[in-house]
Amino acid sequence: MIIRLFVVEEHPVVRAGLQQILNRETFKITGEATTVAEALSRLRASDADMLLLGTALPLPSLREVLAHAAREHRASTVVVFGTYSAELYAAEAIRAGAAAYVSKRETPERLVEAMHAVARGEHLPGRWQDGAVAAAGETASSPGERLTERELQVLVLLSEGRTPKETAHRLRISPKTVSAHRANILRKLKLRNTVDLIRYALRQGLVQ
Repeated sequence: MIIRLFVVEEHPVVRAGLQQILNRETFKITGEATTVAEALSRLRASDADMLLLGTALPLPSLREVLAHAAREHRASTVVVFGTYSAELYAAEAIRAGAAAYVSKRETPERLVEAMHAVARGEHLPGRWQDGAVAAAGETASSPGERLTERELQVLVLLSEGRTPKETAHRLRISPKTVSAHRANILRKLKLRNTVDLIRYALRQGLVQ
């Protein structure tokens, strides 16, 4: 069975490489875009079975793209082919709706293997990210304690430079609750202060 692909990748060299790799397999690239905005405008008319999303988007933007793809595009299967290699980013991509996350540090064989698995209906929560096996929702720094969805939202907003008051307003919670979430985040991730928190979010690809 031929699997029709829509590929989003900004770098021409990478797109050419994907053409060579995938056209030898059971895939056929039926559409391409160089930017996410271009892809979103063309997805509805696409007949692709799978979306291969090459991206270096921070997590909030990636979530918006995945939500749009699920809402507007009949091919609900999305494989994120990403720059970030952090397990947290991979796990959150899965949580946001991707069927698999494959780091660009992986081999072509790994990418093809993951895409075949997804085409068979398997969801791969971070399994293909740098060869690591990570359950969706776990963090690399603190595998025993997961950040809740609200804690992750607070982490992203604070790391983007928003004050606790601004964060509270955005999430419709009290500043006191934001402070409590911040304390929990620091404890779970074994961080000392907001500077450490921002560095962590940058490393994990949660913000830019």
